[in-house]
Amino acid sequence: MSSHGARRAWATIVVAVIGVGAAASSAFRSASAEEKALGGPPSGAGFADAPFTEEESKQPTAKEWAQAAEVEPTRRGPRAAKCHVWRVREWVRVSCPDLVTSSIAMLGGTNQGMAFWIDPAKEGKDGKLPAGGEVLFPVRPGDRRVVQFLSFGPGYEGPFTQLPALVVQELWLEGAAKPTLVLH
Repeated sequence: MSSHGARRAWATIVVAVIGVGAAASSAFRSASAEEKALGGPPSGAGFADAPFTEEESKQPTAKEWAQAAEVEPTRRGPRAAKCHVWRVREWVRVSCPDLVTSSIAMLGGTNQGMAFWIDPAKEGKDGKLPAGGEVLFPVRPGDRRVVQFLSFGPGYEGPFTQLPALVVQELWLEGAAKPTLVLH
């Protein structure tokens, strides 16, 4: 390839990358607009507003979860607009019922007390695909964990490639007054 041809190919790549960046930026803006159109995240107390107990407690019962009030994470991204968060004592449950979930993976951190599951398929447009997912974990000083929800989408392996859909991060750093919970 001549040096002129190489420069031309390089210019094409640069223009393509700039175009992708602009498209991603506009997609981010539209996602924020979408969250506003949905009315934003559900209202509720902050996830860390109530004090955490010093002692470790057992996982809450189904009755305790049914009576739990919904709380807000520390931060929430547009992909988590329809996710719900509940807290009972130091236990947190994150549920994303409208997110078609192919798998849930713990990427790192404390796995003590962790539980996650995928909802069964429901009737409708995506009737043969899992309906959503949930993750449950205790929040204790010194904790750090990252959990990723994956969904189906087009990719190199075909139409049912697993793609990242949502990341849940919880951490309570040493010396911090309270923990942080981020859904993005």
